[in-house]
Amino acid sequence: MKKIQITLLLTCFIFIFACSHYDSLEKNGKVSDSNKKSHNSGQDCMSCHGKEMSEAANEAWWNVAGTVYNSNGGLNTNARIELWSLPNAKGIKILSLNVDRNANFYTEKVVNFNGGCYPVAISGSDTMYMSSKFNGTGCNSCHNDVTTSRIFVK
Repeated sequence: MKKIQITLLLTCFIFIFACSHYDSLEKNGKVSDSNKKSHNSGQDCMSCHGKEMSEAANEAWWNVAGTVYNSNGGLNTNARIELWSLPNAKGIKILSLNVDRNANFYTEKVVNFNGGCYPVAISGSDTMYMSSKFNGTGCNSCHNDVTTSRIFVK
């Protein structure tokens, strides 16, 4: 009987800890903004910030991350990325992230990718829509100028 009680107690403890960690990320999770500066623009952010046991992932585990460029191929530090539930910025806006001073965007906040979402890159009056669903990988893992063109907005 004591084994069952201990097992139930441990299960409850783990559940409470997991929920409190989720709540903490929602309230205090790191996000990019125009006043911050990051590093490694253009590299696959998730190769470090999404890799188990890496030093970078211990510092911050990104759920969405990437880099935005301008039409001349330079870094676009005046952009933002939005995730929508339907194509062409329709439906519900799931998330909005400003790029930082190195044109990177990132968040460790929990994002519900259930069913996918549709990214939009915005800079001034220029808007670029991704027509295919995004299911939560590092954007630069595909938008690396080899597999797929980089994320460009004027």
